Amino acid sequence: MLLMTCDEDAFERIVPLNPAWRVRDVIAHEVGVSEEALAGYIPGAEDPKRRPDEARLRDEWTEAQVVRRHDVSVQMMLEEWEVFATSLTPLLNAPALPAGFVPHVRTAPPLDVGCHLHDLRHALGQPGDRDAPTTRVAFAIARGWLKLRLGAAQLPALRLRAHDREWVMGHGPAEATLEADEFELFRALTGRRSRHQVLAMEWDVDPEIYLETLSPYPFPDNDVAE
Repeated sequence: MLLMTCDEDAFERIVPLNPAWRVRDVIAHEVGVSEEALAGYIPGAEDPKRRPDEARLRDEWTEAQVVRRHDVSVQMMLEEWEVFATSLTPLLNAPALPAGFVPHVRTAPPLDVGCHLHDLRHALGQPGDRDAPTTRVAFAIARGWLKLRLGAAQLPALRLRAHDREWVMGHGPAEATLEADEFELFRALTGRRSRHQVLAMEWDVDPEIYLETLSPYPFPDNDVAE
């Protein structure tokens, strides 16, 4: 609904949280993710800071999605996206993946949708959907990826707390707690908050050892206001 109400000029806006892309480029990327998930392959993205070759492969993969649809109208891309998303739903809910399908086809598409939804809302100046199922699912996947990164970095478990809810990420008892609004935690875990903003959240320890692991992506240079 958000994109269906936009005019053509809006599709040409730069997305500040994806500065190399316009709104239409983010749409092309999302269509490509759904299309390639149905084909069974999505490169890993849980820990690109520790795996530069994997990060480079994913960057090339996402850029190719944008290039392939450079001359496709936004309306046509939205129609494609709806078809792919409808076909993808049974795959995401299936008890087991088909042979040869990588596990990322279950996690990457919902996380991408939830994350880029708010990137687009930010670019268009239309905040919303913070409690939507799409956002909650994406946040759950982001927490799961954080758990993997903490384990790979051999860091102590981290407790995330939002009001009356909390989640312990990692192995063993939590040795630190990060508390913030649930939406702020989600955006911090997906690289949409600056280092300054993350440090300003409520930590009960010096957070330095967790900063490079908290998000798989670099911090934005400037504070983000959504």
